Amino acid sequence: MSDAPFDGSYKYRDNSPHYIQALNALYTQAATVAYRNSYKIGRPEGLIINMIGNYGPLKATDIARIASFDKALITRAIQKLVSKEHITYITDEIDKRQKNITLTKTGISIFERNSAAGKERFSSWMKDISIEDQITLKKILQKLTANAEEMLENQIHKP
Repeated sequence: MSDAPFDGSYKYRDNSPHYIQALNALYTQAATVAYRNSYKIGRPEGLIINMIGNYGPLKATDIARIASFDKALITRAIQKLVSKEHITYITDEIDKRQKNITLTKTGISIFERNSAAGKERFSSWMKDISIEDQITLKKILQKLTANAEEMLENQIHKP
């Protein structure tokens, strides 16, 4: 990627979204390898365990929405985790017709071990980035996210 600011031209290999996507793919691959090697699960399953561990019991639709994953992919991953007894369904306390997903003892164990490993991966990833640059990066990514959401919203509601 060129160090020059955006000049209005579009060259796929020189644009920030390409590099953000490539960076995400590399980071995701590292997490996927860790999930497979340590717990014999894939990335979607690991993500589900981490989300439930962080947020508490969730519905499958909430997991798909928060993770920005396809509902069918999440459903298959949930089925795998239920069959391995890492998660289970519980009745929602407010709406008895709804089922939430929660961690079992083995799911909690995976979550706790993976949280520690995830912190190590993140520290390794950010090791050469100053705190100030991390803060700046987060602000920039938040602005880019807002701009991308606005672009999508404009496309959806375009006459």
